[in-house]
Amino acid sequence: MEYLIHIVLAVFVLAVAEEGVATDFEAPWAVGLLAIAPFAIGAVSRTLYLRGRFRLATWLWRALHWSATGLFALAVCVFGWSTTVERWTGASTSLLGWPSLGLLVAFVPFVVYALVSIDVRVRHTEIEPNARATARRFHMRMFASGLAPTVCFAVGAWIVGQNATWRVDVEHVGLFGMGFVLASVALFTCALPWILRASWDTQPLEPSPLRTLLEDVAVRAQFRYRELLFWRTGDLMANAAVIGVGRFDRVVLFSDVLIASLSPREIVAVLAHEIGHAKRGHVLIFVAWTGALFLAGDLAGREVESEWLAGVFVLALFAVWYKLFGWLSRRFELEADLYALRLTRDPLAIVGALERVGGAHSRQLDSWRHFSTAKRIDFVERVTADERVALQLERKLRALTWTGIALFVIALGFSARRLVVDFPRDRVVAALALADWDLAEQRFATLAEPSEDLARGMELVATLGPDDRARPEVLVLRAQTALANGDAETALQWLSLADLAGAYGNDELETLIVDRDEGALEPRFAERTPAWQAAARAYDATRSPERK
Repeated sequence: MEYLIHIVLAVFVLAVAEEGVATDFEAPWAVGLLAIAPFAIGAVSRTLYLRGRFRLATWLWRALHWSATGLFALAVCVFGWSTTVERWTGASTSLLGWPSLGLLVAFVPFVVYALVSIDVRVRHTEIEPNARATARRFHMRMFASGLAPTVCFAVGAWIVGQNATWRVDVEHVGLFGMGFVLASVALFTCALPWILRASWDTQPLEPSPLRTLLEDVAVRAQFRYRELLFWRTGDLMANAAVIGVGRFDRVVLFSDVLIASLSPREIVAVLAHEIGHAKRGHVLIFVAWTGALFLAGDLAGREVESEWLAGVFVLALFAVWYKLFGWLSRRFELEADLYALRLTRDPLAIVGALERVGGAHSRQLDSWRHFSTAKRIDFVERVTADERVALQLERKLRALTWTGIALFVIALGFSARRLVVDFPRDRVVAALALADWDLAEQRFATLAEPSEDLARGMELVATLGPDDRARPEVLVLRAQTALANGDAETALQWLSLADLAGAYGNDELETLIVDRDEGALEPRFAERTPAWQAAARAYDATRSPERK
């Protein structure tokens, strides 16, 4: 989970740089030198620790843990790594477009910094060479398990992007775009158990009295799964997890430390706890709340015109999601403990498992996703003595569950309604983006109440003769002709069509001058795509000082 957060932040760094939070300076040599920084941070942290400066050493150690993202931000936003990649490969690193070779290359420094950070942390925490190799392998596998879904999505999106019709439909038809997102989430959910089995070091739990005991507990709970897996972590992690949502792909993992350090009764309690998460549908509740938040955010974000304000809004939305996820997760852990208590009727086993798995470091310390061990044990003891404590928690979580589902259904309904209403219009825009003018006219003719902006664009399309329709680049010539005649508004409408159809390059953009003083620099029916923004910047660069 932690490495996945790092990866998401790295994606955010590219997005911030794309929005202009970057210098014009290019220094690829500096991008390489930044890989030395984790070694320096680790050495200074160790020196401070040996000198008794524990607080400062701890802060530097935490900085080392997050150094990959920070160094990547320096590489992209200060040393112009994205610009260098685009110059070297000729491929875009934009997150707004479809994934390309350039985008994958742009991520290489982040991967290098992450691997170097892992190596430094292992060198400073493990003394024996074999222990170092085991720890390094474990952390690299964990990093790979976070990176693999991102790479799989990028490759899948790249495949879709190779087909012009698919690409345009997903980009410009909201209903198809939503279908693409839902299909991606469904495929990811189905593939996750296979991805983790491939990236983590797992094997089926061998036949034994313990396995038989666990299978009996699962039968008693009416819990179906595909496999019970033994997870080799190099004795670095005491954990268990249920991964997958259905009987055909669901697997249950028990780490080596967990198996070695807990008694059979305590391992049964751990399994009952994990079954509780599945039985109470905690993952689906998270999905409902997440969907409600981001669908509502998408609806509200469409009303925000300022790009910076939209960015702040997105950050605020992620902050709310982060706090909500942690708040719910801590209480879901209590509900899973409650389920385990009711299934096993063995509070001593649950308390013992909590003490051993949590360890001394979390005895009194809450984390993002878990209450402290002391609080969870106190909850188990109070529930054992008074069932009303359990009923109070269940009432609260039931109310939150149904609230999340209701909000998700409402937000989904509004989004679906908007997508369905926009579908005919979106199909016209998709045909325009394909430069299939005849198809665009056919679809436009079926619109009951076309917008004025789209109607004006289609009027221009109607003026294209048979020969012109075979050459999308003629749109640029029409724009230049309109500019020469002093008709800035019509020129911009042609420019919007050309932008939508991707009919020009940067050299041609530099020849376009639109009179912004005439109020004509608002696209009439096309979104503000990067190409259109480039046209606006080219216009600004060509205006005379007197006109500015």
